[in-house]
Amino acid sequence: MSITFSPLDTPNQQVALQRVADAEHRLLAEIHTQEQGTDTFHTLKWRIASCRVLENLIRLGPNESTRSSVALSIVGCRDESQLVELGASYVQDLLIPLRGPKCRAPDLGGVSRFIFDEDDDEMDNAAQGLLQDHNTAKMKALFRDSSRCVVTGHIDLSAAENNIVLQKEVKEEFTRYSHYICENTRGVHILPESTRRPDNQAGTSVWEILERFGYESLCKENTGVGHHRLQNLLTMEPDVCDLFNSLKLWFEPTERDNTYRIKCYHWAFINLEREVTFTTPDAKTFPLPSRESLEIHATCCKVIHASDILTYIDELLDVYSDCDDDEVSCMDDKEDSEENWSSDEDPELASKD
Repeated sequence: MSITFSPLDTPNQQVALQRVADAEHRLLAEIHTQEQGTDTFHTLKWRIASCRVLENLIRLGPNESTRSSVALSIVGCRDESQLVELGASYVQDLLIPLRGPKCRAPDLGGVSRFIFDEDDDEMDNAAQGLLQDHNTAKMKALFRDSSRCVVTGHIDLSAAENNIVLQKEVKEEFTRYSHYICENTRGVHILPESTRRPDNQAGTSVWEILERFGYESLCKENTGVGHHRLQNLLTMEPDVCDLFNSLKLWFEPTERDNTYRIKCYHWAFINLEREVTFTTPDAKTFPLPSRESLEIHATCCKVIHASDILTYIDELLDVYSDCDDDEVSCMDDKEDSEENWSSDEDPELASKD
C-alpha cells in the first residue's frame, strides 16, 4: 500500500522540513553509537520518531492550513530539543487521543508526560441525555447505512432479525459464500470527545490543534452534545471497528462527493481495500459522515504509519478500552499485537534508520 505525499506549497514548509531532516540526521548518527536495547537507544528511537511525525504532518497534511501551521511551529523552535518536544506534543495531543478514548503517553526521554482521559466533570442534562441515548443515534446511523457495515457491506444481525427482506438477503449471501458471517454492528465515532490534562491546567487538546489546522467549524459542531451527530458516526462490524479505532483502517477521500477509498494497514485485511460511496435516504434527517472528520482520521493514520511510530505506541502505552456500550472491546492489544505483523509492513514506509 502506497501513501501519496502532498506537494510543498511554501518556502516556509521547505525550511521546516530541512530543520527536521537535520535533526533526524544528527539523532541517527548518535543512535548508531549506542547499543540496541539500552534506555538511551530506546529514547533516541522515540526522538527520531517524533521528528518523523513533524515531517509527515507536513508531507501528508490534508490542506494548506495544516501544513503551514506545523511548519510555522517547527520554524519557531529554538533548538533540536524543542523540535523533539513539538513532535512529541503532536503524538500526545493528536495521534494518541484518536487511537483510543483513554491512554497514557510514554516517557520520551526528557519530553513532558501526560495522561489523557475523558473529561469527568458533570455534563449538563442535555449532554447526559444524549449519551444515555447513544443506541438511538447508532440505530439512526445503521438505518442510514442500509443496515450494513460500511466497510464489508455485511448485513447487521439485529436489523435482520426483525426484517424478512434482510433475512432473505442474508440467506442469499450464505449460498454464495459458505463462510459469510452476519454480526451485530457497532456505532463508531470518527473523532473522539475532547480530552483534557488530568491536572486541570490549561493545555492543548485535540480540538485546539484541529482549530489551528483549519477545522474551526468542525470543532464547534463536535463539542458537547454534538459528539453523537450522525456526521461523526459509522456502523461497522467488530473486527472492522478494531481496525478503524486502532488507526489501521481509514477512508481516503476521492475527488467525488461522499466517495472514499478504504485503506487498510494490516496484511491480513488488505482484502477490505476498495472504493465505497456513502448514501442516505434523507440527507437532512440522516446526514452522511463528515468528509472533514474522515479526512482528519485518515491523516492521523497515515502519519502514524509513515513515521513508523505505531509499534512504539503499542509497546509503551497502556491502551485500554473505555468506549460507549456498543464499542466495548474495540481495541484488544493482546489480540492485535503489532509484533505479529510489523515485519510485513509496506517497504515504502519502512524505518529510515
